Amino acid sequence: MADTTKKVGFFDKVLGVDPNDKDSMQSKEVVSYSIAGLGQNIICQLVTTFFMYFLTTACGIDDSGIMYLAYMFLFARLFDAFNDPIMGSIVDKTRSRWGKMRPYLLFSPIPIAIFTVLLFTTLPSDVSQSAKLAYSTVIYLLWGIAYTSVDVPYWGLASSMTSDTNKRNTMLTVARLFCTVGSGLVSVVIPIITGNLDPDPSVLRTAYLIIAIISVAIAVPPFFIGFKNTKERFFEAGKETISLKENLKLLFKNKPILLMIAIGVVGSLRTIYMTTALYYASVNLNNQSLAAAMFMLVVPGGLLATLMTPYLSKKFGKRNVFLWSHVIGGLLLVGLYFMGYNAEKGIFDGTTAFAQIMFYIIIIIAGIPSGFSNILTYSMIGDSIDYLEDKTGKRAEGICYAMQTLISKIGMALTAFVTLLVLGKAGYATVTAGGQLVPDSPEVAATINTVMSNIWMVTTLACGISMAACAIPLLFYKFNEKEQAEAVARVAARKAALAAQGQPIEDAVESTVVVDEQNEAKPILADIEEAVEKEEAAEQAVVAEAEDVFKKPAKKAPAKKSAPKAKKD
Repeated sequence: MADTTKKVGFFDKVLGVDPNDKDSMQSKEVVSYSIAGLGQNIICQLVTTFFMYFLTTACGIDDSGIMYLAYMFLFARLFDAFNDPIMGSIVDKTRSRWGKMRPYLLFSPIPIAIFTVLLFTTLPSDVSQSAKLAYSTVIYLLWGIAYTSVDVPYWGLASSMTSDTNKRNTMLTVARLFCTVGSGLVSVVIPIITGNLDPDPSVLRTAYLIIAIISVAIAVPPFFIGFKNTKERFFEAGKETISLKENLKLLFKNKPILLMIAIGVVGSLRTIYMTTALYYASVNLNNQSLAAAMFMLVVPGGLLATLMTPYLSKKFGKRNVFLWSHVIGGLLLVGLYFMGYNAEKGIFDGTTAFAQIMFYIIIIIAGIPSGFSNILTYSMIGDSIDYLEDKTGKRAEGICYAMQTLISKIGMALTAFVTLLVLGKAGYATVTAGGQLVPDSPEVAATINTVMSNIWMVTTLACGISMAACAIPLLFYKFNEKEQAEAVARVAARKAALAAQGQPIEDAVESTVVVDEQNEAKPILADIEEAVEKEEAAEQAVVAEAEDVFKKPAKKAPAKKSAPKAKKD
């Protein structure tokens, strides 16, 4: 017979996959999953970074309208964020021949594309501002719901493809690289295009609509590639579904994920510079095209961190890498704020040559903690699923990965709210047209100074404090790589013991947990644990005996004695 063994390629070695083991995750899946992430981030970056700027510069919204938008973005993103647990529960209830995550990569992209184009489609100019704001609010809410329907299952799919935390970490590293490419293309190309156009609002409106159509045309096909070429390995079609109420109870038993949510809340402004960079470039530096350079400068640090994450997390631990990168990055950004002092105006506005040089240097460094968190957050949430299964017998990937999207959307909500609040209160709309400052005059000079100093303060000081604050919840995070491996081993041992007893694993495991009045999980796996302990004790005895054999020098066998001759009668 011909040898059908496949050669282990370079990429297989990097990912630690075995091309001959068809039951494990394959390189093709990793690439396809990552390509889907590229498409997802093209749309996400377009909306999260440019939709707000589009409304405040191209749609003729005054300062009162900007204040409305501040609260609209806050409400819409929080509404969307708290939809994530509901979506997570829906995912956990999904049963199909494709699994419970993958179907959403097939059916959700088209609605997302439609609502994305509608976001950048404006009502006629003679329509009132109130009507424009109402239209934007409704479409933005619908876009958020549609986007959630793919965001939650996409990231949840990672834990269903492999339970190996190192392989999962490597896969997410590759995926985040593709995501960075997707968001980077949008962030760099759009400011260059719009910055070189006539700042007339009507021209900008047409440009953004065309950009939106092209973006979704590029972004949608990658979702289908991800759907076609990935496989869910930790999915049982016959498993009983879990209600939203039960999922929420499980969530509060998952200490690691509660700490990750806390990190998301206190660190919600740690990437606000990605939102305010457009305003800093167009207002403070009077050159919107510079925003492209700023976005590009974030990439090297983020790329370096992304590539180094697997190595550093193995050497120092995920928690330590996350903690110290954010403390150092946060302190540098706080220091940058004070470097932006303009002695001539007596304000901190970041317009001096020294401030701009230091901004470019530190913004590169600030990309490093962002690169780490982009991967480690997903990886640590994946670990928390193993923690939950060990404690309760249930994985609940949908609700757990919904927390990642909830964290992201809380950050988006507060980032948009703070940015628009400081712009609206400072009088941004009264001193700008098409995103550029109106001709200076004594009447508007004070307002311009306020707008510029507010933009600089949010971009540096608020961002740095929020980034450094991520360290606080991490001080209480104790579920390290060793404990995760032990949790996976315990779950595997329990399932093996149940299988040996001929019991259905899912039914038996789920019946081994009771909840007391304080809703604390108490495993009652006495029989199973006893069987596992006996098996482990037997294995240890065999190992100990083997060790003794190898430690003791071999003894010479005694000489054989001749058998006594039989006596004759």
